[in-house]
Amino acid sequence: MHREGFDRARAGLVLAVLLGAALRLYPIRRPYWHLELQEHYARNAVVAIARHDWRPFIIHNGAALFDSLRLVFTGWYAVGRALGAYRDRLDLLADFIGDPFPFIVVGRLAIWCYAVIVLHLVGRLGARLAGPGAGVAAAVLSAVTFVDVRAAHHVWPDVPAAAATLATVLAAERMLDRPSTGRLVLAGALAGVAMAFRLNAALAMLAVVVAYVGRRNAHLGRAPILCLTATVVTYALLSPYSFLAYREALSNVAMESLKLVGPRGLSLPLGTLVPVAMGWGMPALALVGALAALQRARGPALVALVFPVAFLIALASSSILYARYLVLVTPFVAVFAGCGAVTASAWFGRAPRVVGAALVLLAASGPAIHSVQLDRLLAREDTRRLAGLWILQHVPSGTRLTLPNIVRYPNPMLPRNGDDIGREYPEWAARLAERGVGSPARTYPASYLGFFDTPAPAWAPNDRFIVTAYHPVVLSGMNPPPAYIEKLRAAGASPVAEFEGVREPLPPGTIYDPPDADYVPLAGFGAVTRPGPNIVIWELPPR
Repeated sequence: MHREGFDRARAGLVLAVLLGAALRLYPIRRPYWHLELQEHYARNAVVAIARHDWRPFIIHNGAALFDSLRLVFTGWYAVGRALGAYRDRLDLLADFIGDPFPFIVVGRLAIWCYAVIVLHLVGRLGARLAGPGAGVAAAVLSAVTFVDVRAAHHVWPDVPAAAATLATVLAAERMLDRPSTGRLVLAGALAGVAMAFRLNAALAMLAVVVAYVGRRNAHLGRAPILCLTATVVTYALLSPYSFLAYREALSNVAMESLKLVGPRGLSLPLGTLVPVAMGWGMPALALVGALAALQRARGPALVALVFPVAFLIALASSSILYARYLVLVTPFVAVFAGCGAVTASAWFGRAPRVVGAALVLLAASGPAIHSVQLDRLLAREDTRRLAGLWILQHVPSGTRLTLPNIVRYPNPMLPRNGDDIGREYPEWAARLAERGVGSPARTYPASYLGFFDTPAPAWAPNDRFIVTAYHPVVLSGMNPPPAYIEKLRAAGASPVAEFEGVREPLPPGTIYDPPDADYVPLAGFGAVTRPGPNIVIWELPPR
């Protein structure tokens, strides 16, 4: 019977991981566009290769994700060089500028691998706290958690940091069984890894401290010093520029700390983000599971609870909140929700497994539907992609365009022109031009309706084709002023192509994450036709 139960639990865990892996993988090749959350890490890893250095572009976040992508792209370059595809490192950069999507897909695959690790660790931690059934329930709930599925589509360090944090807590919890210097040092080293992905994951060290204090009567001598040394050394190895450029790192950390004490911005309140991120069923079950775990085995429960509780307190006091910040917490909510489902099912003695399964399905159904809706939306072509393709098909290369903004968020996806290369890669602009990058024969020179949230002063419609982009919520400061639309109509311009991203008026329940500048909503997918703003391509009559 024990063997049968073990195999059943293992099969359930495998199925839960496969479910979560599928939700996080699809649609991996679709060019869902977000400059920070999609392109930045891949772009800057390629730029670092061109510069022959390993300096990350965001020092305060830790460099582990950046370094891992730079390592992968270094191998990519080495293979390309061996096959004759690249003459030098600048060819790799030219390849990225020409088509960044293969590089972004590699980044997504890396995040997907970390996301699968998260699901596995959630199952293991749940099983350690309340048995195999709790592990399976926790993995199922984690597999469908909306904010986790969403973050797995981003090339950003939230998911890797969650994986490293879970590994730290699991290592600390295991130390309670058999305290040893080696286990304590391992937990400290894993905490250093978590910090190297996201500095605020340093709170994972609290789990290590609680495990050390709660250990059995084992004398570990200098183990705490060795543990702290392992944390610092691991962090230094994975994020060396935090020390090599410590003045800049400290300055960036100080700026980030303003999110805790500065004025509240456009962020959604935590009370709105939590039900959107995971529904209310998971937190309710997690509360039951946490109380039961504290009664059953206080030491392991405290080790697993201290990080998410401390992190939630920090989030509650923060002046700027992103939905993705919850990604470090939601796996622990799933762990205790799995424990809660097992605990609650025991209250019904005749059919505990059926009741437990029903509770898990009830808590998982909302987030699962939400996650599937997200994947279906991401599978549709972005309006900026469609507008770019229309221009490539209908407007001769070299034609001057007026685009929505010098900031690329609302603009059609078009080949980077010479001016773009000069702004973005000034140190290599001349050499890239020699290789045909940004060639006027294949690109479009451009002027802009606005610069960030500032409309272009005294703008008048002069270019034959003018692109406007509008969204009622996301980056609404970049929307064209109504007076500019009137100028277009007065000049005789007419729409020749329109691409709808969102319908208006927005129905109640349509929620976006304002500080993330993401055209994909957190809720209310029925109002969204496809990712991206509403784009109109106007054509002036011949002069």
